Amino acid sequence: MESKSLLKAWMMRKFRRLSHLWRENLTRAMVDLSSASGDRFIISGCHQYENLEDLPSVKNNLTKLVEVLSDPAIGGLEFEACTVVSQPSSPGVLLDAIYDAAVECTGTLLFYFAGHGLTSFQNGDLSLAIPATSPERPYTSVRFDDVRAAVLSARKAPRKVVILDCCFSGKAMVGSMAGPVDLAAHSEIAGTYILTAAAETKTALAPPGEDYTAFTGELLRLLSEGIPGAPEYLSLDLIYANLRDSLTAQSRPRPQQRNRNEGARIALARNMRFSRPGHTGDLDQRVLDHIHAAVESEFDAEEVRRDMRSIHLPYRERVYSAQRLAIHRPQLKGDCVSILEDIFNTTDASGSDRVTALQVLAKIEPTRLPWVCDRLIEVAMGSDSRNFTHLARENACEVLQKLGAQDAAVAGYRVLLADSNVGLGRRVLTAQDMVYYTPQATGDAIEFMWQSLEDAQLSDGERINVLRKICAASPEQIPVASEMIENLLKKIKDAATKKAP
Repeated sequence: MESKSLLKAWMMRKFRRLSHLWRENLTRAMVDLSSASGDRFIISGCHQYENLEDLPSVKNNLTKLVEVLSDPAIGGLEFEACTVVSQPSSPGVLLDAIYDAAVECTGTLLFYFAGHGLTSFQNGDLSLAIPATSPERPYTSVRFDDVRAAVLSARKAPRKVVILDCCFSGKAMVGSMAGPVDLAAHSEIAGTYILTAAAETKTALAPPGEDYTAFTGELLRLLSEGIPGAPEYLSLDLIYANLRDSLTAQSRPRPQQRNRNEGARIALARNMRFSRPGHTGDLDQRVLDHIHAAVESEFDAEEVRRDMRSIHLPYRERVYSAQRLAIHRPQLKGDCVSILEDIFNTTDASGSDRVTALQVLAKIEPTRLPWVCDRLIEVAMGSDSRNFTHLARENACEVLQKLGAQDAAVAGYRVLLADSNVGLGRRVLTAQDMVYYTPQATGDAIEFMWQSLEDAQLSDGERINVLRKICAASPEQIPVASEMIENLLKKIKDAATKKAP
């Protein structure tokens, strides 16, 4: 009897130890395996408004998201590490919650918001609407710039995540000096990852009669059900890819994302459909084989080949048709390479489409990599005889970095910063991209941004935006830049007071 008790006690200790280790590993990021106890999540949303339409499903969003993230089998987040801010009574209530979490966080800091998103009639910047928000009174909402500053204040947090489920949430990826350019190229979150439910000019969706909003409902489904064939832990990049595909297939707003450093690899939850090697049953493998066969059977090579060659289709569609064909029918790779070369050499294709053609060419035919890099360098440096736009040349620098030609990418960015034919606002955004894509040249980008402040044509508001970009690019610059921002804001306030009757 005594031996059985001893055995039972030993087994219980062993079980508790294994359970502890398993739970501890659930929420570890793939890039920085720190203790989950250092994570802090702020889950916020508004479902009832005084001056805006109610969003009943947002209330369900918050409840279910906390339930999933704190489930030991999925998110494993300790309950006390999650702060829920539902129906905040003022902007300060929400911002204080973020700052408090930022002080404590030594792991992943995540901020989630669901509700109405508004854009400023003055500069188009994004604000998050709270219950008492009045669209005619911007100060009654929470400026996303203030949210950004609160998130960036988490100096000890190696991983920062922002998820926005609101209209115009893509605005979080641009500054007021940005023009009508690709949103995904201009995130100002200096942490690691930002995921938005909609683009800069698009509204999010809260379908009547559904339990959750369109974006969060799909996110909850992915986290709760898992992704077949995916790794044990669901990275944010993998989650985004599946969200994008599933929401697009339902004709719902397409989400956007942006990440810095290793942000794409942050693990948000455990994959509920994961099977360890050696433990996958025959039935599971047959199901996977069936799915693969079904996808392959739906691929019409001749139709895709016709699309690739069709001169009436947009060049970008032809480029991706070539990519699909090369992946599914390797024996036709030669045709795909030929088409991609033709598109790059076509004079009526946009510069961005031509750069994309080169990127896909390098992907499907690695032996052409040296030739592709030479062409991209010519585009980036402006030595190509054709007139590529500033944005297309930026894209070329980005692709060069991804292909491993870091020195060429840095050289291209430097040339773009010196191009006085392009507006200063556009070049400031180039410097911002330079920090993201070529971190080894952050010093050059920061120096350019400081120099840009000396331009006499900049308004005080534009100077403030540049200073905020400096803070986002280099936390070390925050003390000096913050003081300058405060002085400029005081100057603007004093000028407004003098003008008042």
